[in-house]
Order: sequence, then C-alpha cells, then structure tokens
Amino acid sequence: MGFIERCIHSPVTVAVGMFLVFLFGSRAFQDMPLQLTPNVDQPVITISTRWFGASPQEIEEEIIKEQEDVLKSVSGLREMVSRATDGEGTVRLLFDVSVDLESALNQVRDKLRQVRKTPRDAAQPIVDKVDRFTRDYIAWILVRPGPNYRPPATRPADAPAWGSGQSYVFDGDVTTLQDFLEDMVKPELERVDGVAEVNVLGGRIREMQVRADLQLLAARGITISQFTQALRQENLSVTAGTITEGKRDVSVRAVGQYDDPEQLRRTVVARSPDGSPVYLADVAQVVPSFKKQRWLVRSKGQDVIAINVQREAGSNVLEVLDGLRGRLEELNRGLMSQGGWGLELALVYDQSIYINQALKNARNDLMLGAALAAIVLFATLRSFGATLVILVVIPVSVVGAVLGMWAFGRNLNVISIAGLTFSIAMGIDNAIVVLENIFRHREMGKGRIRGAVDGTREVMGAIVAASLTNVAVFLPIIFIQEEAGQLFRDIAVAISVSMFFYLVLAPTVIPTLATLFLRKMPGGL
Repeated sequence: MGFIERCIHSPVTVAVGMFLVFLFGSRAFQDMPLQLTPNVDQPVITISTRWFGASPQEIEEEIIKEQEDVLKSVSGLREMVSRATDGEGTVRLLFDVSVDLESALNQVRDKLRQVRKTPRDAAQPIVDKVDRFTRDYIAWILVRPGPNYRPPATRPADAPAWGSGQSYVFDGDVTTLQDFLEDMVKPELERVDGVAEVNVLGGRIREMQVRADLQLLAARGITISQFTQALRQENLSVTAGTITEGKRDVSVRAVGQYDDPEQLRRTVVARSPDGSPVYLADVAQVVPSFKKQRWLVRSKGQDVIAINVQREAGSNVLEVLDGLRGRLEELNRGLMSQGGWGLELALVYDQSIYINQALKNARNDLMLGAALAAIVLFATLRSFGATLVILVVIPVSVVGAVLGMWAFGRNLNVISIAGLTFSIAMGIDNAIVVLENIFRHREMGKGRIRGAVDGTREVMGAIVAASLTNVAVFLPIIFIQEEAGQLFRDIAVAISVSMFFYLVLAPTVIPTLATLFLRKMPGGL
C-alpha cells in the first residue's frame, strides 16, 4: 500500500494533522509580531554632541570636522553623513552588513578619544547604535487643551520651587510643561510593555537665568569674564578622593552644583578692596526662566507639545499600542486631571490604523480569491464536493504558512501578508490540478479510492516540479544581506513555506477529502 492509499484509508489521522496545523498555526498567529513594514537592520552608529548656544557653523568647524578626521579610518565604514543644527552636531556612520556592530562601536569610541581639541563648553559625545536620522515611531501624542480646558487667569506671583522638590505650575502656555511631561508622563509611557523610547518635543526647557547689571559690576571693578568664571567655579561637583577608616574606604565628593535660586544669590563672585565679599545678589538678578526655544509644534493654530513613541525590536505593534492607549486613558483620568488644568494626552497617529487596514485587505483578498476559485471550479466541474475540497485546502495552507513563518522568526507585515496572498493564487493551481485529475479518473468509471489514488499519483511529479520551481525563484532572496534582501525576505519565506504546505497537502489531504466528498459524480457515476 502506497503513501497516498495509506492517507486515504486513515482519514482520522489526516483530520488530526489538519487540526494540529490549525491549532499551532492559530497560536503562532497570536504570538507573531505585527508591524507595518519588515525590519531592515542597518549597522548604523550615531555620534551626537551638544554644545548649547553654538551655531551650526561653529559646530561644523569645531566639532564635526574634528570627529570626521578620526572616524574616516574606521574599518568597514561605508558611508558617513553629518548634520549640524543649533546647539547639536550629529555624525551618522553606516557600515557594511557583514560588520560586527559591537566591534565597530568599540572602535568608534576609541577613535573619538583621539580627537585633538573639543570646545570646553561642549558635552561629551554620545555614541549610540541607533539611526537618529530615520526613526520609525509607532505613535504620536499631542499635549493640548481638552474639552474641560479653562484658561488660567495669570501666572501666580510665587515662582515654582526649583530643584528636587519642584512643583509644577501651568499658566496657560502648554510649552512650559516640558519638565512636567519628562518627569511625570514620560516614565509612565516608557513602562508600557514593548515601548523602547519616548521623546518629548516642542516644549521650553527651564533654566536659571543670571541677569547681571553692568553698571553695578563696573562700580565694583568686576569684569564679565571674572563674573562668569566665578559662577563656573562654584557650580561644580568634584571627587575629593577617599579616606581610609579601618577596613573601609570612604569616598569624599564636594558637591557645589546649584539647585536653588537662593544658593546662586549667596554666591561670592569677588571681594572688595577692603576684603568684604561681593555677593551675586549685589550685582545681578536670579530669575527662573526658560531657554530660548529652537523649535515648536503647532496643531490647529495652537502651540502644543508632541510626544513620540518607539517600540522595542520584535514586539507586537498592536499589543504595544493597546497598552499605550490604556496608559493614556489612565493618565488623562489621573495625572493630567489632578491640577485642574484641563489638558489631555491625545493620540493623533498610530501604526495600527495601517496594519489593521492591511490585515483587512489581505483577509478580503483571501476570501475573494477563495470565492472566485470556488465559482470557477464549480462552473467547470459542476460538483459541490470538488468545490468544498478547495475551500478546505485554502485555509489549511494559509494557517500552515503562518506557522512556518513563525518557526523562521518572521513577523506579519504588509510584505509578508502580500506573500501569503500571492501564495494562495500560486498554490491553489496545484490543488486544482490534483482535484481535476481525480475528477477525470472518476468520470472514467473508477471508484472513489482508486480514482483518488491514480489521479493524484499521475500528476504528482508535475506538482513537485511546479512547486520546487516556484520555491527556486523566491528562495535565493532569503540569502541577500543588503537592504533589498531584508525588505523582501518575508515575501520569499511566505511563498516558499506556503508552496511546501501545498506540496504536502497534494498527496495527503486532497485525495482524502476527494474520497469523502466526491461520493457521487455528475451523471450518476
């Protein structure tokens, strides 16, 4: 007894196999990450250096060119792009796909230590393994007045406390809540499962401004450089070494950084000829204010603050967005309503709209393709049984393809869904060829089992050749390491796995179902 006959005589075994494919395939569909586009991994390293108050030209000359001179010799470097903006310079390094990113990261850090000169006021370069030029954000949130918004009268006379015990005051300008959002809202959003990074944009950053009176400085013989140098020396926290006490070493640190306006006012900036101290309050004013705003976000004619969210690699976009929506509702009911400000966190964009639409289109295409195939098959063979066989084979193959994609570590996106849709049209041809040949043998007068065995065996060679030909066309895409290969790898995996399942279904499920459903042929056979 051959393999095909064994399957026909064991319909329960075939049914159990189909059930297991449905069971594990459905579970794989729930566990597979859903996203809009495939992951395209580029070995990218970004170096960001901040220099507050510097112009783009100064950053390019003083920072970027110095860094480029030492970074151009990094091994495996394919492309280097730099960008200078007000207060910040960024260098983007793109490496060959075969480069080990961790090794390249260590090499970049070593090269940056060779930079000969760096402006004293510039911050240390931040080296990161992310592409800050092209970021894929799954959601954008606006902080704006809600339905219960009531404009506050005026800013309270007492300024908000400064430092660790800061209290937040809203005076009607949403952009002044940058610190509140970063301190209170951003951590809450970053605790959502699957969220990798949250950025707050468009707000004004608080700072302590020292407004010197030039006449008072001149009257005391203090120059601007002496004044700023005194402030710089006092606003420091430095390590003072260690003290050995028995078996323990105690670290000593001199903390001198300002955290309160009164500390600034009591700072000694110089001494008069008679030796009496000159305090900062004698020659300047200390005013809590905001840094100069370099960019802004507007919505419907109003200044707002935008918050974007980036997901972790491999996470399910729909699950992350569901958790994000729930957290936003909690924040709007709790934190955002406590101060009576009437503000809301409004989700204005999320990728789930496009993902759900893509899934809906794929489902509609699947159903339409199955319906058209059933109509054509019924019109040709005039048999409900033959039509039912095809309607059963299509979902089994699709669920099996999803199971195979999950086993290969792929995710569901518009590319992989397109591959599943293509595979339906390509694979259903094999099923129809087998079924039509079984139908022909039944019309020749053969019985149910003999017609199914002979009909399947006769075309099995052609089915194998056609399936392997389709796989041979798409399978090489999997081995392309460049961006194009990563982009279209999902469609190659989806079609190849689907062709494999159609190849398995042809000698097992189709003849078994044909034996069960084609009991009576048109014409009474």
